[in-house]
Amino acid sequence: MASNAAEANVLASAEVPEALEAEAFRTIYPKQFFQRFLDGGFRPDGRETAAWRDASLGARVAANADGSCLSKLGNTSVLAGVKLEVMVPDVDLPDRGKLVVHVNMAGTCSSETRPGKTSDKAQDVAADVVSAINACDAVDLTQMCIVKGQAAWVAYLDLYCLEDDGSVFDASLLAAMGALHLTELPAVRLDKGMVSYATDEDAMEVDEGSFRTSQCRLKVDDVVLSGTVGFYHGHKLFDPTHEEELLLESSATVALNEAGKVVFFRVPGGSIELDEVDVLGCIEAARRRYRALHALLETDLGRPPLQWE
Repeated sequence: MASNAAEANVLASAEVPEALEAEAFRTIYPKQFFQRFLDGGFRPDGRETAAWRDASLGARVAANADGSCLSKLGNTSVLAGVKLEVMVPDVDLPDRGKLVVHVNMAGTCSSETRPGKTSDKAQDVAADVVSAINACDAVDLTQMCIVKGQAAWVAYLDLYCLEDDGSVFDASLLAAMGALHLTELPAVRLDKGMVSYATDEDAMEVDEGSFRTSQCRLKVDDVVLSGTVGFYHGHKLFDPTHEEELLLESSATVALNEAGKVVFFRVPGGSIELDEVDVLGCIEAARRRYRALHALLETDLGRPPLQWE
């Protein structure tokens, strides 16, 4: 109780004591520091509560990848790279390839991340990216079949979070869709019962059969993108930063496809429950964010424009 009273006294003071500089006040009393900005209608990074951070894409940034893309949401940066290998398809799915997603949180991407250890957050982001992509069948895995029942492509989609300043899932999904859109399936050939590509060392023995023999772009049938809204003391905070995420009472992440349909919705929990009005508000906000992010794919990667407004 005494501690709460002391914090209230600090908050109630007209100015931060001279001995307590702004950064120290921010560290010791993060909620009070944050609330002061909200009371003025802004957030610590200068945005209004309903403002999204600037987003950008960088295409083909990894020379040794079959497809790569760097996404940035504010200071949050995620690099996506796709590497293709030939595999024997699953017995129950003989005419399909496979998409495998892995997320790596760089040891320097945030103060909570530790080098050399796969974090729970990385595993959660990877699982959510897979769920969102599969929910709208963004990639038709049948096009990755080389010889039915004998050889198919497996696409390893590696996502590297270089800096975590909030909304890592949104940035990861954007980078993933960009990298997949740019992925090239190498030319393959059949020579004396061996499927090979790139170099002879990559050869794989199969029976005779018909299959693709020329290089082609991986066809992305749909694009799934997301937006996150945080909730704090009656305020809705679009695209929260990492600092804000630590203070939120709850949040909701909504992903849509190119038809405008919600294909993924995640509420990680929190101290408050979201009502129907909150949920509908998040969906509408995510629709606006989707249009802006999809415009980047149109401008930078040549994706056809949306058909809905």
